[in-house]
Amino acid sequence: HPVKWFKSFYNFRLLSEHEMPPANELIGGREVAFEQVCTGLAQYEKYFMQFGKVDLTQHELGMLSKHTPATTLLSTPNKIFLYTTEQFQDKNVTRSDSFLNDLASFMEIEETVTSDMMPKSNSFDQTRQEKLKGKRFKICDDDHKEVRKVLVENGRVTANWFQAKLSKEIDDVVIGGREHFFDLLETWKEDPCVN
Repeated sequence: HPVKWFKSFYNFRLLSEHEMPPANELIGGREVAFEQVCTGLAQYEKYFMQFGKVDLTQHELGMLSKHTPATTLLSTPNKIFLYTTEQFQDKNVTRSDSFLNDLASFMEIEETVTSDMMPKSNSFDQTRQEKLKGKRFKICDDDHKEVRKVLVENGRVTANWFQAKLSKEIDDVVIGGREHFFDLLETWKEDPCVN
């Protein structure tokens, strides 16, 4: 979810001991980014477009060139495995196993991949985590409503784009836990702090 991603990235920068500006100053694209943190980076479809796996309209090509100067469509011959980070923390065992089977199949791993093989926390030590305790960025606070509004709008646009472009299966794009992936995209259209 774009809101959760922004919160995580902002806090990661705090853990890395960067003095971060107020979040509302990071609304926009690269022109406002600080240590690469900005709301514009949550427009995931623009990164996916660059792989050349789906047909793009002239409008989408124009958006892409504004997003990334000197953008080149890569048209990579490699397959792409598409997922959301939320799928790694799925508590539904059946769905999680299905996702992990898709991942193992994509990677051509013959052994069973289980959820306990997945990373559970970040690599920052407890001392750094303790230092951050009072400074942790809390995106659900009322003073971050505008940032969330922009991120949710980005999420809506992104979700709609992926739903439209990937509604039919594409040979070179494997979606892990396909049904759950699309269910999660629906949540990107809503503010997780309100629901």
